[in-house]
Amino acid sequence: MEFKQFQKIINRIEKHHKQSEMLYSIFGGCDFSDDIEDSLVDVLSQLVEDYSDWITWWIYETDFGRTDNKITEDGVEIAIETVTDLWELVQANRPA
Repeated sequence: MEFKQFQKIINRIEKHHKQSEMLYSIFGGCDFSDDIEDSLVDVLSQLVEDYSDWITWWIYETDFGRTDNKITEDGVEIAIETVTDLWELVQANRPA
């Protein structure tokens, strides 16, 4: 997969995620297709061989890179703020 396709998919997942959060805030405890979003993230992770779950972490734990987005690699703290940062992290950790 090329970066542009990866970026397009991440952007669509983020758009869906925001829409789901908006609907949740309006209607309360209703589930607005979280299973579909989770499945998309799983498939994307498999396609780019993200076996360390960096994509899942970035989407759900950092709110798409907005908060708590720092990792430590080889003793150096690195911020994973953008889709480009995420792509580079995933590519650097792909199996040989």
